[in-house]
Amino acid sequence: LELFQKALIYLSNDLEYFNEFLKKVTTVRSKIVLDEFLSLFDFDAKDSRPITLSAHDPLRYIGDVLANVHSSIANEADFVKSLFKFQDKQIDDAPVTILLQNKEFLNGLDLKLLNEAVQSLSTSCRIRVEQIVRFEEDPVTNLEIVRLLELYQLMFERKGISLQSSLVSSLEVLEEISKGKITEYFTKVINKVSPTDNKSMNDSMPPEWLSDYINKLVELFEAYDRGNVSDSDEEKPIISGSFLSKVVEEPIQAKLIKMIQNEFPLARKSDETRYLLLTMQINCFDLVKSRFSPFATTIFALDEESSRIFKKIDDKLKEFINRMLELQEKLLFQNTGMGLYYNLFNMIFPVSSIQDELDYDMYLSLMDNPLMKLDTIKSKVHDPLNEYLPQALNDLQGNLLFRLT
Repeated sequence: LELFQKALIYLSNDLEYFNEFLKKVTTVRSKIVLDEFLSLFDFDAKDSRPITLSAHDPLRYIGDVLANVHSSIANEADFVKSLFKFQDKQIDDAPVTILLQNKEFLNGLDLKLLNEAVQSLSTSCRIRVEQIVRFEEDPVTNLEIVRLLELYQLMFERKGISLQSSLVSSLEVLEEISKGKITEYFTKVINKVSPTDNKSMNDSMPPEWLSDYINKLVELFEAYDRGNVSDSDEEKPIISGSFLSKVVEEPIQAKLIKMIQNEFPLARKSDETRYLLLTMQINCFDLVKSRFSPFATTIFALDEESSRIFKKIDDKLKEFINRMLELQEKLLFQNTGMGLYYNLFNMIFPVSSIQDELDYDMYLSLMDNPLMKLDTIKSKVHDPLNEYLPQALNDLQGNLLFRLT
């Protein structure tokens, strides 16, 4: 071994022969490394089962492919280091002058040869991983694929593979494809939703597509949270404010709200229809918020945009609830006959602004109003109130609000 290394030191004096020798070494080693890797996919191999048999499980298949690439790199690294990492060794009778003179060619020679030898794996590795990545639709599986690709990029780097190598860059491209397919999945689901997908709206329940859509998002969020330690240092995280804007905010604004409004076109003219509209809106947003609440301090706290989206959902739910309370108050006064008197008293002085007994004196001017006569009050308030009270409990129990079961 020392004789070979000493000869290589002398050969470095003639760069033409030196480079020609290294070229032949990398050519031979590249072929050996590639042949050993491809043999793992050979169905005729008797020593072991081919990797292809696990292709039905995308994560396992990709993991097997990348693990064998890593194993090939590790084995090749041990081989080239044993022969070509010699500049720091004490070699008997080694020409020190030549070592110093040709230091730029000899230092790091083992890593250079390693990178050139394993580049033959780049295309074969990419093709096998890409055939899974291109056709995988499930967002959770794609998330795990992204993490797997990131892991092996790091492992390859630690073995001495350059970040600029085609082996690493091909994994980066596949990683971006998988990331894009996560967003693409949810975009396709929303684009397929049509105005006819509202079968449950007649019962004021959230549409089925919304429940299925939220369930898939929650599944993705749970998977993301399980690995958030490894994702926290990413320059471009898989889930971010811009991602949530595309898969949460835009579908709610562009699809859900418009679909509900189109289902109740007479809401502005009819209190009963408006009541159904608000019930539907509350049920839908209550579903969205309740499913996303466990991620309020994780997914929806990644950045300002993420926090804004969750707050917008919460504010929208509160807005619909307040509108419902106002409508219920209005209907209560109408059904009990007190609406006329409520409006009359507020015209003089807002009832909600009364602070002490002296404020009631402002209503004394109403004593001369014909509406304040006892017979009129009996016919307009007392009788309707007695008729409605027995029914009020049934109305309350039959309220559609928050009927999510």
